[in-house]
Amino acid sequence: MPPKYSKDDLERALGLIRSGQISQKKASKEFSIPVMTLSDHMNGKRQGIGKGGTPVMPTDMEAAFSAKLRDLADRGFGLTKRLVQVKAAEFCRKADLKTPFKEDGPAGQKWYKGFMKRHPELSLRSPSKLCTNRGKAMSKEVVDRYFRDVGEMINGIDSQHLWNMDESGFNLEHTPCKVLCQKGQKSLNSRVSPSRQNITVVACVSAGGTSMPPMFIVKGKTHKAMHGFSTMQAPPHSVWTYPDKAWIEDSLGVQWFKEVFLKHCGPERPQVLVLDQHYSHEALQMLELAVKEGIMIIALPPHTSHWLQPLDRSCFSSLTKGFRRE
Repeated sequence: MPPKYSKDDLERALGLIRSGQISQKKASKEFSIPVMTLSDHMNGKRQGIGKGGTPVMPTDMEAAFSAKLRDLADRGFGLTKRLVQVKAAEFCRKADLKTPFKEDGPAGQKWYKGFMKRHPELSLRSPSKLCTNRGKAMSKEVVDRYFRDVGEMINGIDSQHLWNMDESGFNLEHTPCKVLCQKGQKSLNSRVSPSRQNITVVACVSAGGTSMPPMFIVKGKTHKAMHGFSTMQAPPHSVWTYPDKAWIEDSLGVQWFKEVFLKHCGPERPQVLVLDQHYSHEALQMLELAVKEGIMIIALPPHTSHWLQPLDRSCFSSLTKGFRRE
């Protein structure tokens, strides 16, 4: 419902409050304006009147945010409602805007509903229910659409500037290879490494055959987590880090992008980086940085990595087999 007070009433009430002639509670009774509304205006959380109040973001800023959401969706990184609320709050904090949102919390339901009404070009949709069965996910329609989109993006880009990134985990207590034994023998022992540590390797290669230094992620919360590894024997310029969670959080995605990719991709622009779609929800900060740096990021279709992910098909497949032979 529209407010029962006029713009003039609001301005007069605020003027009296600011001059100290009247309290917010008394102004609320005299002008029929909710105390919370007066408080929000005094704290800079609201401006003007009308249904829903003035949007938290300025018009141009909100338009830029909407465009960013559409761009992410076009690249295969569509956000859920919850992530839109989280990113909206971050967007406002970076711009030092005063908001009604909880400190370090996401934008509220009221903001989200108003935002969607102001931007009818956006809609909340369920992604296509691609079957998790990898064989069915690799339909001709999905593959044709992917290569058509990729072809348009990489047209005119040198193969040295077309990159593929992927990560693979290794258990240092590796699985031994099969060995010959007498038929029917039920128990067979094999010597393996006593280490139970896990390590994740992030690799990036170009279609032209060049590669970037790897990034190694070991489990742990401090620098001591790397003491059990021969870091000096790693390839030159390798990056080592030690998160206590999966590497694909914003912080590690940005760390890899800044310390590895941007340092070694060269100054030419634009360049293209292909990666798995499952990085999307955690690597948004990396995607935003890529746009600023002139790097186009392409997401592989869901459940197709076993066929369409170049590093899975070549590097990591051979590396895993070789690792098990050692």
